[in-house]
Formats: sequence, C-alpha cells, structure tokens
Amino acid sequence: MIEVVGQSLVTYNAAHNLTESAMSEAEFADWATKILVTGLILYMGYIMYKLTKESKAGKFGGAIIFLVLGFGVAGFVFKEVLIGIMS
Repeated sequence: MIEVVGQSLVTYNAAHNLTESAMSEAEFADWATKILVTGLILYMGYIMYKLTKESKAGKFGGAIIFLVLGFGVAGFVFKEVLIGIMS
C-alpha cells in the first residue's frame, strides 16, 4: 500500500513497517513528464514521417512538414534547456 504523507511517498512493506521512498511526488512527476513527453515526441516524429510518405509530398514537402511540426518539439527542448541554465 502506498500513502502520500507531506511531499514524500510512504510505503508499507510486508511486515507493515513504514519505509520512506527515495523519491518525492514532485520528483516522480518531473521524471514521468520528461519520459512520457519524450515518448510522445518520438511518436510525433513517426506520424510526421508516415504523413510525408502517404501524402507523396516529395523531399521539399517532407522538409516543410518536419520543419513546421518540429517547431513544437524545438520549443519544448528549448524550454527544458533554458530552465536548466537558469537554475
């Protein structure tokens, strides 16, 4: 069983002793967000590739699709880099 106490997760082991986990809820949310958003970015890249192939856009059209739709990815990566620099 897992219980949230303050900012840290407390778990009950088999002997019902309280053990505090090494990761707080905020740290878990931060890791989960980065991992899941990275997965979504990779999936978006696959969708852009598939869209380019199915639409027969050619090399120039494919470059435009990746450039325009890739700006959202670049914005997310830039935000993470900027946060890392500022902190």
